[in-house]
Amino acid sequence: MKLLLIVFTLLFSIFSFSQRGKHGDYTVSGTGEVLNAYTYLTSNAVVGNTSITVNNATLNNSFFASNLEPGDLLFLHQLQGVGMNVSTWYVLNWGVDY
Repeated sequence: MKLLLIVFTLLFSIFSFSQRGKHGDYTVSGTGEVLNAYTYLTSNAVVGNTSITVNNATLNNSFFASNLEPGDLLFLHQLQGVGMNVSTWYVLNWGVDY
């Protein structure tokens, strides 16, 4: 019975966690190509929650097959001591405008 439970868990766990390369590989074809897309949380991420709410779930700058969906791998980054304006391209609030 334990073996069956372990096999079942291993077989179906791939569908319940984020998956690297879920939408296939992406090949960079030239220099100056933007690979990352950014958005921000609309409410605090609480420890133990299984979902987050973001401002823009589309993030589809033509290099994804579809918008954000369950199972997509995300990188969450918490900044402290810096103001970040994500709605204006290349403008950071630490004294330099690019």
